[in-house]
Amino acid sequence: MLMTGLYSVIESAVKCGGGVSSFFPVNTGVRQGCVLAPSLFNTCMDWVLGKVVDQSDCGASLGNIKITDLVFADDAVIFAESLEVLVMAPEALHEEAKPLGLEVSWLKTKVQVFGDLLDEAVHSVHACGEDIEILESFTYLGSAVHNDGGSRQEVLRRIGIAHGVMDSLSRSIWRCRYLCRRTKIRIFKSLVIPVLLYGCETWTLNSDLKRRINAFARIIAPKKAKVREAMMVQKQLQKAINSNIEEEMKQRASKDTTAFKVTRVE
Repeated sequence: MLMTGLYSVIESAVKCGGGVSSFFPVNTGVRQGCVLAPSLFNTCMDWVLGKVVDQSDCGASLGNIKITDLVFADDAVIFAESLEVLVMAPEALHEEAKPLGLEVSWLKTKVQVFGDLLDEAVHSVHACGEDIEILESFTYLGSAVHNDGGSRQEVLRRIGIAHGVMDSLSRSIWRCRYLCRRTKIRIFKSLVIPVLLYGCETWTLNSDLKRRINAFARIIAPKKAKVREAMMVQKQLQKAINSNIEEEMKQRASKDTTAFKVTRVE
């Protein structure tokens, strides 16, 4: 009854300049800033994807585990092991989401093929009257996923982004004479390292990629910081900045995560 009362009559208005438009009814969506909004929307998405799974029999097997979909807010990934299922899944998603006022953004919908399931000459998949582009690499939740299953592209991309962060702090932080070495190191670890290691829990690393990551923290970062100190202090800075990046990655990957059991809404 409480949720029904909260969402039974919703009106909105548009404020532009010094004026406010007349109020108009809102029949879909959730209230902005409502504490119930995430739970309500997640329940809705879970129900829709549950219907999609039942209709299309989508999913991919990893050993003894079958993964059907991944969802974060309105960003959804649907797995399929055949072209037929791949076409059925977005069509089912479109049909099941429509009655709830949800629309599939076809411009943002992409297909990524792992292995040799499709001919290399095929560049798109047709579903619901739309051509869905097939990509070799796709950025999902801030991380680049490549169809070869490797992490080289994402690691090099992260190093490049970290370079950009270093450059943006060049004038205000690294060249500032009023900040001590310890403060600069703390800033580096707080602002640069999280950018560099974003999503590292999912990386598959070889010796070359490990070398590149450690080289950024050991050599490139101190050079960009342009710390005008004696050689001995410079070596101390490199040692402090490095702080064994590989060990930090291992710690992130080994941290216990809270597991939630999700039951599909029938």
